[in-house]
Amino acid sequence: MVSFGFALLFGVIYFFYAYSLYMGGLLRWKEVKENGELYSGGKVIAIMFCIMFGAMSMGGLGPAMTAI
Repeated sequence: MVSFGFALLFGVIYFFYAYSLYMGGLLRWKEVKENGELYSGGKVIAIMFCIMFGAMSMGGLGPAMTAI
């Protein structure tokens, strides 16, 4: 049962990586602009990591909230 949980967790993480890089590539391919600037590879990676680390921080928030 633990192996299924690990597989599910890593499957979701890798799906998120694939989806975010696909969407970043699509925004780059269609030359979508944000505030007059094109999306660069660095901006796409920065957005991906901000969402990923923010989600992990929200996941670790549970024990701190029970202390309040």
